Amino acid sequence: MKKIVLIAFVALLGIFAFQGCKKAAVPITNLQASKTQIVVGEIDNLLFTGGHATDSLNWTVSPANAALNPKENTATITFGAPGAYVITAQKAGGIPASVTIKAVASTGTDITQSENITTSTVDTLQLVPIITDIMMIPDAYFSKTGDSVIVNFEPCTDLANKYCGQAILQYKSVITAANSFNLDLINLREAKGCAIAIRPYPFIVGISETGVNGIAFQKKWLTAGTYPLTVTINGVTRYSGSFTVSAKKVTFNWPYTSGVTMTYKVLPR
Repeated sequence: MKKIVLIAFVALLGIFAFQGCKKAAVPITNLQASKTQIVVGEIDNLLFTGGHATDSLNWTVSPANAALNPKENTATITFGAPGAYVITAQKAGGIPASVTIKAVASTGTDITQSENITTSTVDTLQLVPIITDIMMIPDAYFSKTGDSVIVNFEPCTDLANKYCGQAILQYKSVITAANSFNLDLINLREAKGCAIAIRPYPFIVGISETGVNGIAFQKKWLTAGTYPLTVTINGVTRYSGSFTVSAKKVTFNWPYTSGVTMTYKVLPR
């Protein structure tokens, strides 16, 4: 009898030990951020570990003043105001994981700036003034989980029924700390001796031909409000207007019918 009891006791210990091993083998769930301190308006990247890319996750942000765009077990996030934010991700039936990110205000004059200026002493290159109207093609990307939006523009020029395949608009762009959008169109960069011919079909040249996907401004999430927009051509002529962001649409307040025109006045969500 004692022998039977001893065997049963040893078997029970084995079961507990096996269960303990199984519990210890549960993968550690974690949520990682590329940066745990970031400037308001900049984009941070998140990665949920302990799961698979195909898993369905529930994402939350507290406080809610942020634009979160999840994709499988990753996400990008941008914050609308300074503060400490807690982001949580959880797999269905799994253990939630959180990370805290501190958003701070910019200390500089400019939030973002970019350019595609290229200078060269090669005698095959020439820089010529912009003498035709500029068409501003706007684009808006709305957040899937909030009311924030990214607004951008593709400036193009029609070369008066003629074309030079290597012509490129050169530009500088700045989004200031006060969220003013300033675009400076410098000149048109062409190849010397470029074969100019009557175009066989409608043809425009502009930033879309440079390999930067038509982006004049760096990406920045914007919340509801009105944002000034200024376009300068050849460093002299200035055109000023604005655009208004709401949860449902982006409206461009742009009065010009020549010089710099806006192809669309409203972009719906």
